[in-house]
Amino acid sequence: MSNPERLEVSLSEYGYRMEIDLGKWDCSREEAHWHLCKNGRRIGQISAYGVWASKPSDVSSAIIREAEALTSQYSSEIIRVYNYNRLHGAD
Repeated sequence: MSNPERLEVSLSEYGYRMEIDLGKWDCSREEAHWHLCKNGRRIGQISAYGVWASKPSDVSSAIIREAEALTSQYSSEIIRVYNYNRLHGAD
């Protein structure tokens, strides 16, 4: 039975949060990253090293800066959880 680890962090503006992939397949095919979400929908993706794979154009610069700051702050944790989910994530 799979037991993925979650990493979710809310941003200061209501409805926005950062979340990491939970599936083994997702975590095995890409470098460590997490997603910017709005109201539960993924709208952007940034690597643990701060590089945007998909940067939303319709989000305020304040949200983008906060997502980048959280990524820098949680970089080691993003990598750790991502590597854990490569082995123990959801099937």
